[in-house]
Amino acid sequence: MGDRCYMTIYVHKDDLAKFCPLIGESADDWPARDGMPFAEITVEEASYALGSEITEALDAKLRFHALNTAGDNYGHGATVCDGKKFAEVCTDPEGNPTVTVPVHQQELDNAIRYLDIVEAMRIEA
Repeated sequence: MGDRCYMTIYVHKDDLAKFCPLIGESADDWPARDGMPFAEITVEEASYALGSEITEALDAKLRFHALNTAGDNYGHGATVCDGKKFAEVCTDPEGNPTVTVPVHQQELDNAIRYLDIVEAMRIEA
């Protein structure tokens, strides 16, 4: 079975047909709303936060923003990819990136890159 969590994934409508099969879903089940560039996918029991599937989506340079709740072996997190660059961060339960104290530079850089990509995707949408 594996470790399970709840996920919300926002996938750009142009990448939906490629993204959905990676997670065992049909793009027809998750259409983007009229005038919206992203479709919202919910996965109630995502095994290990769909780690290998998210990696495949990153390798394919698909545009998405995935948020996961805590599982047994990991905390809340998020991964975002604009088709060119990506960032993975730990988050609070509301999806805001977090850093630990004392601050590690790489963790801070990831949080900044994450926020930059999320903001750019909102503007381009």
